[in-house]
Amino acid sequence: MSEADSEAPGREEPAMDGAVTPRWEDAYRHERGQLRVHGRKTTSTHEFRRFVQSRVRERLRRASAREQLREYLSELTSTGFAIANLSSVSSTDVELAPWEIGEVLAEVLLEETEGAEFPWPPSWDKRSATASLPGPDLVGFVRNEGTECFLFGEVKSSDADDVRASVINGDDGLRRQIERLLSSEDRRQLLISWLCVRAKGQGWQEKFDRCLAVYLSNPSQGAVVGVLVRGRDPEEADFQPVSSIVEDKNSPYRVLLVGYYLPVRVGELPEVLRGTAERP
Repeated sequence: MSEADSEAPGREEPAMDGAVTPRWEDAYRHERGQLRVHGRKTTSTHEFRRFVQSRVRERLRRASAREQLREYLSELTSTGFAIANLSSVSSTDVELAPWEIGEVLAEVLLEETEGAEFPWPPSWDKRSATASLPGPDLVGFVRNEGTECFLFGEVKSSDADDVRASVINGDDGLRRQIERLLSSEDRRQLLISWLCVRAKGQGWQEKFDRCLAVYLSNPSQGAVVGVLVRGRDPEEADFQPVSSIVEDKNSPYRVLLVGYYLPVRVGELPEVLRGTAERP
């Protein structure tokens, strides 16, 4: 998996789509065999807010079934197709929970810092604002030691003082989720099948086919990622229970545990998302 160079905080660079990407610096980092544990932090509150209001907001907009319907109906009207009640399709944003925004933020940051790609995030298949899809939070592609392969991942967002007690340990904590991804071939194949259905006819189908060929030739050619989104000071001990289970399993998979430490609390993400360029 690619690694972003560490930069001093406060410096930003424009993303390819014109948005500003905050610079992230290493808070901690170490590698042991197939495991990398990497904490990243940014202290640029203003630029982080602008990033959420551009890249994250756009990802959420694309995921909105209501917005997709509005765009589709607008295209029909441009061809002369009469749509009497286009205005009745509400454009009101649905209030998202902090953890939902945290999952999308994790996707975008993994794309920025690790070269990952999520062509069809699972959140796109929600049928209602309160839906909760089963299974891992992330499935996509990444380059691993020069080879394109599948990425399987989980995301946790928390402002808790004791993150290990709240979202790391427990039946549905990050420790257990990563353990399942490493040990369950059926679980990984289910994710691949889910992505396969959505790849047909898409521009990224060839990439899916390449990654599938790599996986079928050697199922251990893949990457498992655990992400922790925090509005607290960096603490490498956050990942200790997950690191221990990875090392005990001695898995052939490349495993990345990455913590993104934000300049705002996770609980503030809905408010950040609602901001504007004039008042971020």
